[in-house]
Amino acid sequence: NGTLTPTAGTLASGGNLVLVSTINGTARIANGGCTTCSYITGNVVVQRYVPETARRFRFMGSTVQSTTLADWKNETYITGPGGAVNGFDPSGSNAPSVYWYNEALITGDLNIGWTSPANTSEVLTPGKGYRIFVRGDRSNSGRLNGTVTDQNEVTLNVVGVPNQGNITVPISFTSSGTIANDGWNLVSNPYASPYNWNAHYDDSSTHSKLEPFIMIYS
Repeated sequence: NGTLTPTAGTLASGGNLVLVSTINGTARIANGGCTTCSYITGNVVVQRYVPETARRFRFMGSTVQSTTLADWKNETYITGPGGAVNGFDPSGSNAPSVYWYNEALITGDLNIGWTSPANTSEVLTPGKGYRIFVRGDRSNSGRLNGTVTDQNEVTLNVVGVPNQGNITVPISFTSSGTIANDGWNLVSNPYASPYNWNAHYDDSSTHSKLEPFIMIYS
């Protein structure tokens, strides 16, 4: 429920470690001081609590290795093209409820980059951001067919070996000739811990590559 701080050796989780997230706070893994070390082996359950509110898109990412979109589908309804044939929850329109942003698509304006996964077997890439429409938990099918329009509280999770050490965030720049439409990337924090953007900016090796501010939409 608090902070796991690596100090020495390796923790073999055996699938028994859960980083709990509730309305009161979210557990985290602290920095172990080594950018090339693996302090934890085995699967860890990393939770993310979403409070009760209106249904809306939220920006999320995976803090573990090698999990898929089906992992989120265990806790909330996930719709997409082809419905059940492609592993999604079937709906009247089978409209996608998850998108990632493909910066390399440059025909049209910057909104053309929103891309839906083809199926729930798509691997959630660490550092890659996803826009997911959160309907609430799976306790009421009315949240899937639209007869229930509220979003109750839900705790999503991903299960896998936690991301540790240096993570290369997948970003790109593709020129279309219109600079306002180019270079947009949706990224996520790959770690099961809050991220200190100011410390990252102050690092001399990255200083010239970053703006000193970010915008967070919630």
